[in-house]
Amino acid sequence: MVVDQKSREFGWSGASQITQRAQIMWIAWSTWAVRAWGMFLLAAVLFPLPVAAGLRNGQRQVAALAEPPALVLGYVLDEELLTITLHRHEKRTRPGRPTRLTELRRIEIPGGRRVLATLVAGFHRMVAQRDPAYPQLGRVLFDTLIKPVAEDLGGCRLLCLIPDNILWDVPFQALVAPDGRHLLELFPLYYAPSLAQFADLSTIRNGRAGPGSLLSIGNPEPGESMLARLRRIDRQSRFAPLPEAELEARIVSRLHGMHLSQVLIGREATEGAVKRLAPGRHILHFATHGVLDDRNPLRSYLLLADSESEPAEDGLLEAREIMELDLQAELAILSACETARGWIGGGQGLIGLSGAFLRAGCRTVVVTQWKVDSRRTAELVVNFYQWLKSGPTGKAEALTRAAREMMRHPPTRHPHFWAAMIIVGTNQ
Repeated sequence: MVVDQKSREFGWSGASQITQRAQIMWIAWSTWAVRAWGMFLLAAVLFPLPVAAGLRNGQRQVAALAEPPALVLGYVLDEELLTITLHRHEKRTRPGRPTRLTELRRIEIPGGRRVLATLVAGFHRMVAQRDPAYPQLGRVLFDTLIKPVAEDLGGCRLLCLIPDNILWDVPFQALVAPDGRHLLELFPLYYAPSLAQFADLSTIRNGRAGPGSLLSIGNPEPGESMLARLRRIDRQSRFAPLPEAELEARIVSRLHGMHLSQVLIGREATEGAVKRLAPGRHILHFATHGVLDDRNPLRSYLLLADSESEPAEDGLLEAREIMELDLQAELAILSACETARGWIGGGQGLIGLSGAFLRAGCRTVVVTQWKVDSRRTAELVVNFYQWLKSGPTGKAEALTRAAREMMRHPPTRHPHFWAAMIIVGTNQ
């Protein structure tokens, strides 16, 4: 078997191998629908003639987000097996008409799902805590999750990843290839929330939002009574002021254009103001504290300011409230701690803050996978905006370039700094 030149370059061996009842019912239905879609794809591979027409229609939907030379990797995790669905564009068979292929790889997981979960948790913890020994687990997970499709990566310039269940905790961008490079050094990449939402996001048209308009929130200032109450509930979080976040919000508005921006700082950044202004904005930027509720992710929240003039609001913009907003934003950036995480609903991806913004109508969210120093986060976010505004660069490419810049400096070479932020949604 001939191994692609790019595969040899990388050192790969070419392996072939909310809380409302209605919302809960929707998630349960979506889980069944996604599993059914996975079985449909498997049937299409095993019995191509009966389902060929339906498969072609599915490929057209996926192709909306997978323009060449992108490769989409969708993961489905069972107790003993990992199934990887690939959608890619091959060489043109006719002028102007690339051949689209959907394939399956089924890999037996050494030790089963329980062992994989231990590896995933260990790798996430090592990267989040700046452990210098992370490459060892990074290579093991690379061999499990990427190496089975190594031959398909030749010529690929963009990866779209659709994790499943515990795989949402894997910082794929920090996986380590056999030659020592990180996956993000090889490809720009982004994430799609689920198979069920994958094609839907590409069809959202947000024309109602003001053209190019930005709402930038920085360092909201809750009242002392509110802070005291929060500290009693969450003794681990200090909710200290974030001066870097305030600076970040102002810099972002200047980069975007002051005439197109509205900035809410300190006591101005109330929950009521955000709820009134966000639905009409093209870009939303939140530089504030974010709190993840592991037991009830729909109660996860972004910390805003409270106000006596808004008695119905408590200053906590919860995921369940975000889902009820009518947003038309092209992009929402949640520059806060662990905004990428939340309950992993089977087939529906994340149900926390990132999932809430997508369900409310945002096409793309930029979120964090672990707690990072606010100064470093601001540096990464500002560089991302600069690349995004510099030309016709996709969102994934812009974040990748910003991360690679940070990677080159010794103080921020560890993936703890540059791999914390990810893009979920579309790259367009």
